[in-house]
Amino acid sequence: MSAGPYVRSCIRTQDGTVILFEPMTGRAVSAPDSKTAEARLARLTAGHAIRPG
Repeated sequence: MSAGPYVRSCIRTQDGTVILFEPMTGRAVSAPDSKTAEARLARLTAGHAIRPG
């Protein structure tokens, strides 16, 4: 069974930071919440610069 191209891993650290990893592209972002992480990953995938923090 194939997981498909849109599989992502989401990890929440002890301090509450969310790390979102997309294995197909090897890209990862961190953010204070999952909604922000999804937005950052979308911008990164679209080729826009990501501001730290």
